[in-house]
Amino acid sequence: MLIHLKWLVVAWGANILILYLISKIVRGIRLESFGTAIYGGLILGLVNAVVWKTVTFFPPLFWLTQTLTLGCFSVVVMAVIVWVTSFFVPGMKVRGFWSAVAGGIVLGILNVVVKFYLL
Repeated sequence: MLIHLKWLVVAWGANILILYLISKIVRGIRLESFGTAIYGGLILGLVNAVVWKTVTFFPPLFWLTQTLTLGCFSVVVMAVIVWVTSFFVPGMKVRGFWSAVAGGIVLGILNVVVKFYLL
């Protein structure tokens, strides 16, 4: 049980770091404070879990869309995750579709890097 709690805290910290970095890298995504990043990290993790579970519920359909779009479907899903997170986090602003897409790309890259090194 303690190991799961430790993993959860590390994953939350990683989401906080990722959200903070997204706000610094992507022009159209803003966080009002670091407290917003803390709350946003929690919401980002929840939204990420719900959206990915929903999208990958039918694996053959998911892999077919990934193959036909050459992976661009994942970028759209990550953009939706960033966009939906901004609705639930007061103080997080996403200025338009392309900012969400750029945030989704950065989110995907940073997720891979963080999972490789931390988790």
